[in-house]
Amino acid sequence: MIMTDQDHNGSHIKGLLINFLDHFYPSLLEVPDFLVEFVMPIVRVLKGKQHKDFFTILEYEQWLKDTPGADKWESKYFKGLGTSTDADACGYFSDMAKHEGDRELIKLAFSKKKADDRKEWLRQFKEIPYSEFVHKELILFSMADNVRSIPSVADGLKPGQRKIIWACFKRNLKKEIKGHATHCDMSLTQTIVALAQDFVSSNNLNLMFPSGQFRMRDQGGKDHASGSCSHGAHQQGLRYRNYFNPIDIVLNIHGGEDSKAKLSKPRKTKITKLPIHKWTQTFKGELEAMMTGGKKTDGSVKNYQEHHANENIHFVVQMDAKEVAKAEEKGLLEYFKLISKVSTSNMICFNLEGKIRKYKSPEVILEEFYPSQLSYYQK
Repeated sequence: MIMTDQDHNGSHIKGLLINFLDHFYPSLLEVPDFLVEFVMPIVRVLKGKQHKDFFTILEYEQWLKDTPGADKWESKYFKGLGTSTDADACGYFSDMAKHEGDRELIKLAFSKKKADDRKEWLRQFKEIPYSEFVHKELILFSMADNVRSIPSVADGLKPGQRKIIWACFKRNLKKEIKGHATHCDMSLTQTIVALAQDFVSSNNLNLMFPSGQFRMRDQGGKDHASGSCSHGAHQQGLRYRNYFNPIDIVLNIHGGEDSKAKLSKPRKTKITKLPIHKWTQTFKGELEAMMTGGKKTDGSVKNYQEHHANENIHFVVQMDAKEVAKAEEKGLLEYFKLISKVSTSNMICFNLEGKIRKYKSPEVILEEFYPSQLSYYQK
């Protein structure tokens, strides 16, 4: 029996379970009534002593459209199983006719004396083809996941980022702010931190001002300070460049030129630049691997030193003369893997109509973006 939330994430979990069974135990899915689902409401509307439960968001939205005075009803969204009260749980089991069939209440589900009745009760479940679940339910999670993860051509932002920027405008934030919550939502915190980071390979133009430890290049921003210790403020220039910033963000394209290696002495190589999105700790791990070598061979790198200063990279790598010659013959950048490439031929964004589109080049994005902004320039 699958008991998950009724939201998109719950659908995703159901899909993972079905996929697991299909891959490892496909014959079980052919057994009638083997896999069943316990359905609980996702939205409840209340008006006085009246209440009505909805088991899908689509059902709830349709009710809002078809019901006069729907705005006078109070809506409660059940986010997770923990949102349900003890009374709700008893209600789920007491109203069996709505979900499973005409059987006894909670004793039917748990009593050892009701084993035979429980088998019959489980046979009363409504059968739903897996194809119907995939096409009508799992697809909603996939689309919701895309909406959360893919930026829009209109402003270069994802919904979470857009809501944060909107809230900053709404509150007219221009100075450092501090929240008083003892804990914070990690997803929200990570989004704010990402908007404020301004080190190499993060943002070409950070939309929030980093007041605190946001600028950590060492691990690509993963080692930033806790959200309870860092504060963000609106970037001063954002309001005046609102329609230019999206192009900077969507086309945050960097080549591999930001790499530099040179020989300072016959057997020492100085590395002061790393490619875009190769972090200090990542490259350090690569040097460690080059020092290890194989079972019958010594490592190509004898030793290395670190002399970094904040965001400035400075490695000094020591090798023997033979390895130095090999590195020079191959090319220092290629030898130390200091070249990276970023493709601009396969960019996926939501277009101005809110539909997913593949853009073949940055120029195609520009061609779609600028005409839509003409009316704003005219204003």
